[in-house]
Amino acid sequence: MPILIALSVAGGTVAFAAEAPAWQVNGTDSRIAFTATQQGGEFTGRFRRFDADVRFAADALSQSRIVVRIDVTSLDTGSTRRDRAVAGPDWFDFSQYPEARFTSDTISRAANGTFQANGKLTIKGTSRSVTVPLSWRREGDRASLGTHFTIDRTDFSVGEGRWATTDAVGRSVAIDATLSLRRQP
Repeated sequence: MPILIALSVAGGTVAFAAEAPAWQVNGTDSRIAFTATQQGGEFTGRFRRFDADVRFAADALSQSRIVVRIDVTSLDTGSTRRDRAVAGPDWFDFSQYPEARFTSDTISRAANGTFQANGKLTIKGTSRSVTVPLSWRREGDRASLGTHFTIDRTDFSVGEGRWATTDAVGRSVAIDATLSLRRQP
């Protein structure tokens, strides 16, 4: 439920909803990672550079929003050879699409004290509607926002050409992210 603030003015009272507070990402304690498969074995990668605009309050969800921008060129899979390959046009095409982005449209309560953000995920110039489950933990002016969900990489044209249909690289990619946050004054 939004927090309402009433302001008395001549001739009546005007009420408006307070905006959810802004949170700053602590990049050192935050991570955006993924798990995928290649040749039947799992591997984990991460993005070293990202930022976010987070405005969130559990009691002001209609004013809450999340925008996460990921520098995909900061990808690290632990394999120099694989990292060079995914920079090319069949995969992430770093030169044309250096950023991935998630922008929430709405945030609502879900089961067991969790939340969900409905919004657009854009990777390699392709946007898709997604529902992202969220965990939220707040202690004073610090908070943690986490998620774990799965996408089909081919929905975003990641792994085109022969890579779109081969069994050598799995289509499902699990996204795992935790943002360590500090409330902005």
